[in-house]
Order: sequence, then C-alpha cells, then structure tokens
Amino acid sequence: RGPEALAERSRAADALAREGHVSEAEVAWAHLWDEQPGDPALAARLAWAALERDDRAVASVWVLRGDRQEARDAALQISMQRVREAGGLVGAPSRALPIRSSEWAWLAFGLMVIAGLLVRWRPAAFAVGLVAVLCGAWWPAETAWRATREYAVVRQPTTLPQSDVQLEPGQVVRVVGREGDEVQVVVTRDLEGAMPASRLWFPWSPR
Repeated sequence: RGPEALAERSRAADALAREGHVSEAEVAWAHLWDEQPGDPALAARLAWAALERDDRAVASVWVLRGDRQEARDAALQISMQRVREAGGLVGAPSRALPIRSSEWAWLAFGLMVIAGLLVRWRPAAFAVGLVAVLCGAWWPAETAWRATREYAVVRQPTTLPQSDVQLEPGQVVRVVGREGDEVQVVVTRDLEGAMPASRLWFPWSPR
C-alpha cells in the first residue's frame, strides 16, 4: 500500500527476492520502511529476510514493529509463526483481542444503529449504546496502553545477572527502567534484572 512510486519499488524488491537476491531485496525494503514506516506486510518481508540469514533476533524486532499498529495482517502472521518456530519472540506481548481498528469502528457503528432502532425500549437502547461506545474506544485505548510499555529483543546469548537464567537471541523482555548503559528488564512476572543496552535491540528506536 501507499504512493504508487513506493509500491513500484516494493514490487521490484519482491522480484529481487524471488530471483534469490534476498540481501538486495532486504536493503530496498529497509529503505522503504524508513520512508513510510509501519506497514505490517513490509515488516513481514524484512522479518523473513532476517530469518533467511538465521538472525532470529532481528526477525523478532521486525515482527514487533509490524504488529505495532494493526492486527491480523496475513503476511505478518506467517512471518510471526516462522520466527516462533525458529525460537524467537519468547515473551512477546500479545493483543487482548486481535481485532482491527476498522472492524472495531464498523462494530461500533452497527451497534449504534441497533441502539437507534431500540429507542422505544430505553434500557435496551442505553445498554447497546454503551457497548457501542466501548467498542469505539477499545482500539485507541489499547494502542495508547501498548505505547506506554517498552520492549526489547535480546541480541545474543546472555545470562541475566544475579541469576542463572540464560536469555537467547530473539527473546523479548520488558524494559522498566534505564540508568546509563544499564537497562532494567522484566523477563517473567517475578524475574527482573539489569542488562547492558548493547545486548538488546529496541524495536521502537530508529534502525
């Protein structure tokens, strides 16, 4: 999707990948992402290219970036599954409900129409209208909540200090604080520790 010039460049990169020139295609896709970031199908291609060179950490980063905005992109779902099979995305956040923003909007609109038809039965109309408002507010609320939680991807095999827990490339940890070059991360609900920032990829930072 997007301007025709970008779409044409994406098709050209896809053709390179089909011909076996994956590294050249990856460079072209990365430039496209820099110009118009956020497209999940483009992130899926970059994740696939990273897996082709056995870099599940970078592949995990691209999946997280692609899942930042919308849910259930078909290409991204395929790449996500492949990354998980390779051992990446352990600990990655999931959506409460995998429903797209347009689907929430249509659901809210349909419920408001039903509420209007039930205007003679005020309790029922009020209840349906309230659910419609909740549906309309869910996606922006969830997006805002997800934006407050920072995650990082482990770049290389690392032992979490003060524990015997081994973190593998592609594993996802939640960032809860920073102090200089040290990053405080949560690995599981009850396991927390500090890691050097150099051993982590930060998906929401510039490449």
